[in-house]
Amino acid sequence: MFAFLETYYQRTGSDEIGALLGDLQLDGADEPFDQAVLQDWTDAVTRTREDGETLARAHLG
Repeated sequence: MFAFLETYYQRTGSDEIGALLGDLQLDGADEPFDQAVLQDWTDAVTRTREDGETLARAHLG
């Protein structure tokens, strides 16, 4: 996802995407500069996995 956002930023120069990319950058300890982003990312991944499983069950069931 980072690569997608980075490419989008390079193409558009969007300040909002640039700020998001800055927040997602990792520091020397491999932690995001904005610690709140880590929890937001974890929550989004969890929701995506749950939604994907729900969709898979709907298509298989």
